Amino acid sequence: MQKRSPYGRSAMLIKKDLIREAGRKCQGCGQPFPERLKTTELAMRDSYCKVDYKVPLKRGGKVELQNVQVLCPPCYDGKTHADLTDAEWRARGCPQGGVKIPVSHTSAHRRL
Repeated sequence: MQKRSPYGRSAMLIKKDLIREAGRKCQGCGQPFPERLKTTELAMRDSYCKVDYKVPLKRGGKVELQNVQVLCPPCYDGKTHADLTDAEWRARGCPQGGVKIPVSHTSAHRRL
């Protein structure tokens, strides 16, 4: 029997829909999920993508579809372990698993 989610559908079906809506890419860093795997296989394996609350429940987030997203494991770990909301995480410039987004090299070259 499949695990039921609070949304009234199986967790796997919801995850499949989220993966499709995200264009089969991490909603944090934009890295595409492996093409060789079908959407059903991606939804079944947490090693490729994980469902994350944009605003954590313990920080006031709601159990609703507008509050969930799919992230690759590095992005999920970087956001979740710091207990950040999605807005706080992005404001820190860390949508790639906790790695700061590099500053444009063009501005550094102008100084030379």
